[in-house]
This record gives sequence, C-alpha cells and structure tokens, in this order.
Amino acid sequence: MQSFWSLTHAAVFAVLLATGSGSVHAANQVPAFKPDAVVAADGSGTFTTVQAAINAAPQTTSAAKRWVIFIKAGIYRELVQVQREKRFVSLVGEDPARTVITYALNATMPGADGLPMGTFRTPTVWIDADDFAAENLTFENSAGPVGQALAVRVDGDRVVFRNCRFVGWQDTVLLNRGRHYLAESFIAGHVDFIFGGATAYFDHCDVHVWGNGYVTAASTPTDQPFGFVFADGSITGESDARTYLGRPWRDFAQVAFLRTTMSDVVRPEGWHNWDKPERERTARYAEWDSRGPGGAGKGRVAWAQHWTQADANAATIDRVLGGADHWDPRAVPAHPSAGQARALPRPAAPGRVAAAGSAQLAPATAAPVAVAWDAVLRQPDAWYKTAAATEIAANVVRYQRASGGWPKNIDMAKALSTAERAALADERALNDTTIDNGATVTQIRFLAKVLAATSDSQWRAPIAAGLDWLLAAQYPNGGWPQYFPLRTDYSRHITFNDDAMVNVLLVLDDVAEGRAPLDVAPPPVRTRAKAAVARGIDVLLRTQISVDGKLTGWCQQHDEVTLKPAPARAYEHVSTSGKETVGIVRFLMRADRPDARVVAAIEGAVSWLTAVQIKGTRIDRQPAVGAVNGMDNVLVPDPSAPPLWARFYEIGTNKPIFSGRDGVIRYNLSEIELERRSGYSWIGPYASALLQTEYPAWRKRVGRSS
Repeated sequence: MQSFWSLTHAAVFAVLLATGSGSVHAANQVPAFKPDAVVAADGSGTFTTVQAAINAAPQTTSAAKRWVIFIKAGIYRELVQVQREKRFVSLVGEDPARTVITYALNATMPGADGLPMGTFRTPTVWIDADDFAAENLTFENSAGPVGQALAVRVDGDRVVFRNCRFVGWQDTVLLNRGRHYLAESFIAGHVDFIFGGATAYFDHCDVHVWGNGYVTAASTPTDQPFGFVFADGSITGESDARTYLGRPWRDFAQVAFLRTTMSDVVRPEGWHNWDKPERERTARYAEWDSRGPGGAGKGRVAWAQHWTQADANAATIDRVLGGADHWDPRAVPAHPSAGQARALPRPAAPGRVAAAGSAQLAPATAAPVAVAWDAVLRQPDAWYKTAAATEIAANVVRYQRASGGWPKNIDMAKALSTAERAALADERALNDTTIDNGATVTQIRFLAKVLAATSDSQWRAPIAAGLDWLLAAQYPNGGWPQYFPLRTDYSRHITFNDDAMVNVLLVLDDVAEGRAPLDVAPPPVRTRAKAAVARGIDVLLRTQISVDGKLTGWCQQHDEVTLKPAPARAYEHVSTSGKETVGIVRFLMRADRPDARVVAAIEGAVSWLTAVQIKGTRIDRQPAVGAVNGMDNVLVPDPSAPPLWARFYEIGTNKPIFSGRDGVIRYNLSEIELERRSGYSWIGPYASALLQTEYPAWRKRVGRSS
C-alpha cells in the first residue's frame, strides 16, 4: 500500500501535468505553489541563505499561517537554526539530491570558550520550534569519520520530514524530544546515527550503514510508550559493514522495526546491550515481519521482543504520534519534488570518495572551495590547509594596518582584483583599527588556525603584530576602547558592546594559557597577555553596577576614566545591559579557581538577570514596508513564551527602555520609529542558556552547587 505522502505527491504531480505547468524535473523551476520566501544561492530569490529566510519568518501560532520557504537547488554551506518562536515554518527544497544544507562541525572542535564543543552543539540544522516541516532536502554533516557530528537536531514537537536525506557518520540525527514523522526518506550513518529520547515514526524510510556500528541509540523516557518505530522501510549497507539495529543509550529504550527489509548488513544478534547487561531488563526492542537475509531469525538476542501481528497493527501513526492533541502529521501540506530521496544513485559517505556512478553529493562532502567570512573560524581542521584558506589568509594580511590591527565590517574572504590589492597597500597607514564587530580578534584566530594547519611561518609575523596591537590598546586600568589609536568620540569608552572587550580577553587568555592554536605566541607575549587579562578582570569587577549595595550587571560602555556607565549612540543610553552582561558573566565563569570577588560578581549578575527576565511576551517578526530586511519586531502577549531579556534596563528601576535616533527614552518598543525598531537587537533570549545550563554547571564545577 502506498503511504499518504506518496499518494499526496502523486496527486500533486497529476495536477501539474494536467494544468500544463511544465516539467517538475527541470532545474531551478519556479515552484508550482506560492512560497512566502525563495532561497537561491545565485541571488535569484528573495534570500541567499536559508537562515536569513527563517529569520524573516513571522512568529505564528496557527497551521493556517504556515510560512513556506522554497529553496532552489544548490549547496548551502551554513549552520541553520529554527528558533523556538518560529513555529509553522516549512522548508521545501527543489530536489533532495541537489538541494543540500551542509556543514562540518564535530564534537572535538573548540567552541567559543576554547573547550571541545561536544555532540549537541554540532548540528548543521537545529530545529527548536514546534510544528516545523521539511521536504525535498538533504541535511548533511560532512565532517566524516571524526567522531560525533550531527546533521540534524530536533527539540521541537510535531515535526515532519518528507522526501529528505540525512547524511552523516556518527550521530547523524538527534531526535531529542517531541514527536516526529519521517516519510519516504533516506538516513545514512555509521554509529548511533538515529538517537535520542523523542517519539518518531519512520514511514517507508531507507536506512544505510557506512560501516560497523549501530543504527539506533534510543533514550526513551520510562513512561513514554513509543520511541522509534520503523515501518515498511529497508536497511542496507556497504559491503564491508555489519551493524546492530540498536543499543540502549538509556534504560527503557524503545525501538521497533515493522515489515522492514534487512540486508545481511544486520548482524544475526540484532541488538546490543551497550556492554551493560542490566539494560537488557528494561530495553523495549521489537520486530515484526523482518524480511531479507538480515531479518529476525534464530540468532536474535533472547531479551528482544517478537511482536505479534496484533502488536504491529496497533502501532499505527495515530497511536504512536497522536498524543493528547490528536496530532496527525499526514495533514501537514505536501509539496512536489523534482526527485526522490530514496532513488539511486545515493550520496557518498562524508569523508569518503564515492564509487563510480554514486557520487551524487560529492560537491558537499569534498573540502569546500571557499567559505563566507563569518564562517572562517568554524571549519574542519583539514580545511585550513587548503588553497582557499591560505588565499583568505593572504587577504587578511593585506587588510592589516601598519598599527597591527584590522578595520571592521569587511568581507576578507572575497577574492581581490589586482587593483584592489594595490589600493589596500595604500591603506595600510589608516587609523581605523578596532575591536568592534569581531575585528582584529577574528583575524588573529583565523591566521593562527592556518599557521597550525600549514606550519607556514609567514603567518607568524601578522599574528604577533595583531597581539601587540591588542596589548598596546589596553588602558592602564585594564579596559579597551573600541578604536585604537584613540578617537575623540564615545569609542574612547571601555567597550563591552557586542562582547568587544570580552572577545579580546578570550584571545589573550588563550595566549596566556597556551591553548591551541594560539600557543604559537612566545613566552614573553604569554607573560604580557597574562598580565593584561588580570587587569581586564579587575576592571570588569570595578565597573559592575551596584544598586542599593547589590551587584547587578554592566552597561554597554563605561567611562574610561571614572569607570561609570556611559552613553554611546543617541539610542544607546546609560543603562544595565541584559545582553552584554551575559557575555561578561560567561568570561568570568571561565576561571578554574575563581576568587571571592569573581564569585560575587557572577552571583550578583545572575541574580539580577533572574530578576529582570520578561515573561509572557514573545517577539513576532511581521512584514512591514520600510523596515530593515522588510520585517518589523512586534512584542505580543503570550503566556507560554519562554523568558526574554531587554537589551537596556533603566538603572535602579529595572524598567526596559527603548529609544529612537531622537534620543528620547521610551518604555514601549512600539513607540520608537520603524527603522530603529526593526534594525536593532532590543530584546531577546539573551540569558536563557546561561541561566538554564551554563550557570548550574559552573556552580557544580567550582563546588557551589547545593
């Protein structure tokens, strides 16, 4: 029997042919439906990146207002997050084989804090919103055999994937929580590549195994009747691969395979206990009517269940996924595709050369030719050895000023003409070097990565000059101005805005502690960096705002002499900042053995952030003529919304404040002009991760947990 998805698509294709809408197999066709946004890497759509289209989606609470984003065929090398508030978003690709979202983070790569980022922060696409849908796409993590590297992480509820490909190696798909429906899709990996605690129904899906390993690693909660249910699909693998159907990540893991055709890639035992025999008593592993040479036979482990036909018939989509709200994923609208995810040829394994005739995704799994400037610090280690990386490094050196620093807001990954290179040589004497918007710190980190990968000594001198500039720019009191040499405007203030000073401290702390790749600095520079960090921490503690004897947060900038909170642009008033305070607290929590002053600063700031959170309100992005990027920011009452924080709070009253270019303080976002309302980060979930996970982990690490 055909699945609902197949019937729906068949009907759509019939309509297309009957109405003379043209061949849906032609490349880069205008979709037969009317999307709300079109993504095209060549600029022929309304957006060039998937993330930009998602950011533009309004916050909706009704299936009738689903925001549909059509993605033209192409390889989109980017990290994508569907934020919690972006409900009812659909991503619709042109063709799953040719519409690829790919990236290459892995668990061992350093995060912003210099420590390994871990499994859960590696997804190419992270879906945090409820009621998300995706069709006709490939989601890939191209890191290859380097450990955990997620293609997709899903934290939302009622999520649908149709006609999609999921390509990774270890931990390809994390279905973390909620209910999910995957239909007519292809999922490939090696170890634990379908895992998590969610409830998911895999309807007519093909699973492919790259090497010896485990298909599933469920962590189903005890009281959850279903974990992963696979129905009417197949399991295949490479000729040298052998796999288990699953192993229990946690007690009470639940996985069932119904009417599944299994090649001999499946081991006769079928299931593994993760070398923890006690989990055999709680694991809920089952099969019914497994077919093929790998199907259930005499070799299956004794502790696995063998369902009856009645058991299998009861595991319907409605029963597995319906829940208290009677969710029916088949009611989510389907859209046509120029190709099928399960069709041959199949994609190559990340990090491997595909066999002849099967390298369908070779462009995505090979080392990228070039990357965007805002992604140069998030590439696989091997990329920094490539010609593309060294060419960008050469550009970075060309942009470096004689002072040692760099200017801001320049795409240094862009290829330069001969004339442009000559012009840059004439600009070396400019005094526009800054730490604003990630300038200078990004260039130093990038060159250090290239040096570590290539061992080419030509990059040492630019790194040294950049570090010298950072050290020279520091005030004797420990702060950093936004620009150096100093200017006469507000940029002379000690600048916390957009984590400018924190980013400098992170670089110098890595230098001082000899953390790779900034361990290239010689001992005298490490000593200077250590002293600079100590002065920086001291000024952080001295600038923290105290109200009625209680420590709170920090202003975006502080006077370089008096250390008091100071204004900047007309709409950036003296205030306590919900956003900048978070960055400072994160840096202070980095210390292995914080002293009493640092502990007091962290505890005071966290208490303040906890007290000023805004509940019962969400940010709604709504189309508006004249708004920046065409979208207005509107605050909407919503009792179920997660907490938010204002960028600016009035010191003393803790009232959120907003301001337009006229410099007048207002207490409602709606009262300032559209251009400023839509073009600035006034409110957001700034402190969510800090309060929910990072601060509790810090307390435990330093021995302060109750």
